[in-house]
Amino acid sequence: MLHFRKVLGIIFCVSSLVSSCSKENSNIISEENSSEILSKELMASATIKEKLAYKQFHLTNLMEKVLEVNPNFNQLEELKSSKEDQPRFYIESLLKVSGLDSKSDDDTAASLGAFNDLEGGTWYPVLRIIEDKGAPVDGIYLVNSYDESSEKEISRAYKLNSGELELFADEFTDEMYDSLYASGKASPSLMTLELALCPIGGENIEKIAVSCDGDGSGGGGTGGGGAPTTYKLKTINIKDKKESKWERADIHHTKVFWNFVQPNVFYDNKNYNPSGFEIRKVRNSELNENLSVDEVLASRSASGVLQHVIFEHDNWPAVIQSSVIPGPNGSTFKITWRSWNRDYNHQLLNVNENQPGVPNITNFSKSNNVISYEIR
Repeated sequence: MLHFRKVLGIIFCVSSLVSSCSKENSNIISEENSSEILSKELMASATIKEKLAYKQFHLTNLMEKVLEVNPNFNQLEELKSSKEDQPRFYIESLLKVSGLDSKSDDDTAASLGAFNDLEGGTWYPVLRIIEDKGAPVDGIYLVNSYDESSEKEISRAYKLNSGELELFADEFTDEMYDSLYASGKASPSLMTLELALCPIGGENIEKIAVSCDGDGSGGGGTGGGGAPTTYKLKTINIKDKKESKWERADIHHTKVFWNFVQPNVFYDNKNYNPSGFEIRKVRNSELNENLSVDEVLASRSASGVLQHVIFEHDNWPAVIQSSVIPGPNGSTFKITWRSWNRDYNHQLLNVNENQPGVPNITNFSKSNNVISYEIR
């Protein structure tokens, strides 16, 4: 039985965007309507606010279960021994190694399956540890959200109270983070509840740590040390991270190669995954630095036009955005990506072609107010 009072509080808070939220507003929405908002089948036609409420409910529901069955989960050996910066762990695996059979718990099973085959994709609930300061039951848990009125990403902050994660800050700000963690004083652990793209890997309960994202890298070699066989995105310089200071920006790209370009034709990349490929994660300390990425874009033996977009990726329910790029001889190219933000740059490039008005990929470089990058 889903926690109706918790559903109510999340929906009310997402809708009102107030600084403190109450779960006692029983006149806002009926129990029948709350069940509809939590229906995966209705998510395709749901509003952004309803999708955010759906995500926040199921992620906090799963974390409450982890804290119930293993309040000291941070003492698990794989968590203690992790050398990753801001390591991520599958919540399903945390539950399994803590001895919970999710199939015997309807609430947990429903929340674990809430993001499977959802609007054409599958997402995996994960816990990211930002600051490991001690007892998880005393920690702060953040869930990424979006304020439609200001058109910006925000993080909602939750704390455990009587077995439930309750919202205590509608927007956890950089200033709040600094007041808790920048001074070096005793502070609670800080964690985020989020969705990842990479799968859990069957029934292997030993696989707790998340070690991938997206559909993998497009990277590759140079042909055994001889002449380069590919064109690569060699360096990027991110000038605007588009995330809070404690978060790392997930820089992704989508690439589409067209072998033939005909006049006055509309080219659409609708069959490509809008999440694209991960290039790298960028921290605050890496802003305005030239970062090596070595990401393959095209073969040097190919001939055609490369369509390319670089963006800061956000998982569901971030919207799928698009841009239309004018091409040669009246052709146009549409490219899509999943993010709360506009892209860093989208580009057409000639690859061993001479399409008019399209720059050549060889030694191409780009610089604007949010990114610089080089292709070699």
